[in-house]
Amino acid sequence: MKYLKFPLVVQKEIFEHMIFEELFLLSLCSKRVKNLIHLVQKARIKRVNTITYFFAKNKNSTITVKSSSSERIMRMKKNKEKDGATENREEGDFSGSSLIYDLNHRDSTMETIHTLLKNFFEQVEYQIKSRDDLLPPNYLDIKNCEISLPRKISPHKLDVFFNNFPLREYVKIIGSFNGNLDPNSKLYEAEHLEIDGPLTQADDILYRFKGQNLYLENATFYDETIYYFLEMWKSGQGFQNLEKLVIRCGYLF
Repeated sequence: MKYLKFPLVVQKEIFEHMIFEELFLLSLCSKRVKNLIHLVQKARIKRVNTITYFFAKNKNSTITVKSSSSERIMRMKKNKEKDGATENREEGDFSGSSLIYDLNHRDSTMETIHTLLKNFFEQVEYQIKSRDDLLPPNYLDIKNCEISLPRKISPHKLDVFFNNFPLREYVKIIGSFNGNLDPNSKLYEAEHLEIDGPLTQADDILYRFKGQNLYLENATFYDETIYYFLEMWKSGQGFQNLEKLVIRCGYLF
């Protein structure tokens, strides 16, 4: 179909019946098509305020856009294995509306998609939600993230991950880990930090947090830590940036 030869009013009518997944994939055809979509669908694209990357436990990923309602823009599936061998697909091959990718190239594939999305949706907030047993990729412009930690993750891997962690506005960590991270970890610089980690020793997290809001659920503390913190905070001698602290002890205490 020679779409670009249609009158503008016809092109606009066709675009109105397309979902974002179709518009985004169509924009990859050429720069001319992408510019036309931006021209005709400018108001609709501007209403998008959030893009979410969701990494599931089964290694598949979903990307959704949110304006007045949520709408999937892309589904990504890992290559399936048959008889011990990976299916013969090139990296980034499409099957229907799903992008099939090699698990070994997940981060590079996601980085390419992230760059394309930034070129299409120019002013939106990006967030990550991860339930995978692999740590999610790190992008400079992700403001919010929610991460379920892989089981039996080593403190060293966490230190490397968080020390390369761009400054976030909101971070939620789910899962137990050694709370004694690197003293200069950028995790402590998040504006809003939530940690739901049964049996996570959180004394150092409380001492070193530099943001405004700290929520700690099911974490453990030494009594002396709480006494010292309250004395310093109430007297104005420490923790001056902190506006709100919530500690939920739950069933552990």
